This record gives sequence, structure tokens and C-alpha cells, in this order.
Amino acid sequence: MATSKNEESRNDGRTIALEVRAECAERPDDLPTVVAYAFSQGGALLDMQTLDQEGRAKFTIPVGNEAQSVRVVLGPEVDKEFVEAGELLRRGGIDRHVAVRPNLERLAPLIFQVGPEIWRRWIGRLCVVNGTVLKRVVSGGVLLRLPVCNAAVDIFEIDPWPLIIAELPELDLDRLRDVVDGPWPPLH
Repeated sequence: MATSKNEESRNDGRTIALEVRAECAERPDDLPTVVAYAFSQGGALLDMQTLDQEGRAKFTIPVGNEAQSVRVVLGPEVDKEFVEAGELLRRGGIDRHVAVRPNLERLAPLIFQVGPEIWRRWIGRLCVVNGTVLKRVVSGGVLLRLPVCNAAVDIFEIDPWPLIIAELPELDLDRLRDVVDGPWPPLH
């Protein structure tokens, strides 16, 4: 692949190794494959490595003539089309930033502490959704909710409810608390 003169001036072909270690507490048997991803400042994927049995991976990071920040994200294995730092963080990945300078000879190992509060988000769960698709129709001035015949809904992804609760603003949590603790409707 041909490179332009600008690219050659930014990267003289030199690389540096970066070791990533994950210290996983109480590792379960059904934990999916854990992968370490390295992203450039602009969000481009530099390298991705699957962690071995000891929780280690080694990256090869290109070193340019100027200092750069490399974002390392540790998370579950995802499809190639979803490899973006934001998507990995949304799925429960954890990240660290590393400064790569041209005069560095080697980088210190990057150590991630992976406890149950983190790896529980990585374990895939089956979620069965039952329901009826309704449409609103006004008939004689009355709003009716009628079922839609032969309707199908495709659900591509569902976030586990603990993740949703953790991301709710305090105001919405207070409202939810009022609904749960509030007076229940009478039973007929």
C-alpha cells in the first residue's frame, strides 16, 4: 500500500509494544472472550488482541514524530462492524488513555482491575419479549387502542435493566421511586 509523504513524515515506521493485563476477580466460567482494543485520538482502530488465559495481550502501536494519545478499551468481543470506542463503552467496556511520545523506548504495562461489577455486563443474556402491537384509533370521539393484525417487531438489542437504571438521571429515579412506593390502583 502506497503512503503519502505526509503520512511518512508523521510515522517513520517505528512501533512500540504495549502490554495490557486484566486482573479479573472471581472469573466465571461463562465469561465471553475478552478483547483489548487500541484506538487513535481520532477514533481509528489501531490494533485489537484477544486476552490469553492469564489475561494478557500485547499491542503494536505506531510511533509518529509527534506525541499522541492512545485509548485502550477492554471489553467483550464484538462484531467487526461495531468496533468503535463509544459502542464498546456502552456495552460495559472500560478504558484508559496512554500517551505515546516519539522519544519513548517502552511503555509500562497497562493494568485493568476487572471485578464482578464490570464483567457481569459482558455476559450475554437471553431476553424473551412478549406483547401486542397496538394502534390508536379515534372512534366516535373515543380513543381506542386496537391490536395490529399480523404485526411483527424486530428487536436487535436490549440493555439489561441494571445498566438502564444506572444511567437514569436523579430526577427520573425519584419519579420511578414514587411510582413503585406510591399508592397502588384498586383491584377489581
